[in-house]
Amino acid sequence: MKKIAHLLTLSALLTSGAYAAPFLTVGDGAEIFLTGALGVRADSNIFLAPETTKNRSDTVFEATPGLQLVFGNNSNVQGSWTVSEDFLSYSDHSDLNTDLFSTNFVANLTDGKSKGSVNLGYSESDQNQVQDLGSSTAGVLDYLIHRKSTNAGVTGEVAVSQKTSIGLGLQYDKSDYERAGFDDADVVSVPLNFYYELTPKVDLSFGYRYRETWIAETSSRPARIPRIIILTSAPAANSRPN
Repeated sequence: MKKIAHLLTLSALLTSGAYAAPFLTVGDGAEIFLTGALGVRADSNIFLAPETTKNRSDTVFEATPGLQLVFGNNSNVQGSWTVSEDFLSYSDHSDLNTDLFSTNFVANLTDGKSKGSVNLGYSESDQNQVQDLGSSTAGVLDYLIHRKSTNAGVTGEVAVSQKTSIGLGLQYDKSDYERAGFDDADVVSVPLNFYYELTPKVDLSFGYRYRETWIAETSSRPARIPRIIILTSAPAANSRPN
């Protein structure tokens, strides 16, 4: 196994998080917050290159402005919607400069006897990559791997008796790569959980999860062949609030 060169990263977080007071109030139960972060880091190995390859260092500046909508204060349905854009600027490697968009929506329902939640999300990410071309004259190839991730899910829990309840969910995750040579993937998982109340704040749970993964089409295989099927079941003790 190749030993990966030590990565030294020094980060200074200048500002982070949402403002304490809402930027705008919408009706009686919704508020909009301005969010933001500024940061700078000194990175001694921006491509995570192995010891056999010359490391490249740089100073990276990051700014992440955004908005957050919080709704459902003091109601049975509560949730939030966040939107942000992450700007990355490299001092010496300007070809790596990028901006990455992300958004996430979460809503939760509780009425005393049942619970439910919905989540929707989309995010972009870049991974710095280095490829050794195999000779001293050819050198190395530096590039970014851009990935788009999408997720959607729904869960629910219903009380069966005074001390038992059943939870069921459906989750979908999708990964898209813009660079050739990396496989896109679709993942579907279905969790099933049984809960037994030991105390008002501690449940004994037994869970079963089915997960299946499809890999996108390449020249060597048909599209959407199931590549991974995982069945898991395990008892566990969970602490949950009333």
